[in-house]
Amino acid sequence: MYYVLPALVTPERCASLVSAAKHALPSFKKSQGVMRRMGIHGNEVMSEYAVLKYWRMSKSLKALVDDALPPDVRDQMNEVWLLHFPKGGQLDCYQSKKALFNCLSVPLNDGGTFDVWEQGKPVSLTNKAGNGITFSLANPHSVSITKQADWYLCCLFLNHVSLDEEVNSHA
Repeated sequence: MYYVLPALVTPERCASLVSAAKHALPSFKKSQGVMRRMGIHGNEVMSEYAVLKYWRMSKSLKALVDDALPPDVRDQMNEVWLLHFPKGGQLDCYQSKKALFNCLSVPLNDGGTFDVWEQGKPVSLTNKAGNGITFSLANPHSVSITKQADWYLCCLFLNHVSLDEEVNSHA
């Protein structure tokens, strides 16, 4: 099951995060080598993206992330990071073996696609900057081969946290 949280982050904050993230791109860790993430296709399909975890961000970038997220999200999250998918990048379908964490994925730009499985079938969601998508990491999910550079702000939560109720009750 997944939920879309419309307009979770304002378009202005999304644009500020993308601008700041572009300047921080040399600090992002690429998915190749030891850091790569293999999905259900193993070595046949290699995910290509770069990640910057919160603890490695500059103070100014951390402040932008903190300001962008609603207080209910900041108070409940266990981890936060930025993802960059270059043009032609992708995330092979991935599924955690255990349902320990829920994820909040916020596209920071329009146009890309994010797939999450519902009742055994992929549902393709077109990215709208600032909309949050919540799902269990135990649900299969992927990012299709990108036709443009795509940016995401992602947060992890313990599986008992239900953001759709938390955020919507304070909207």
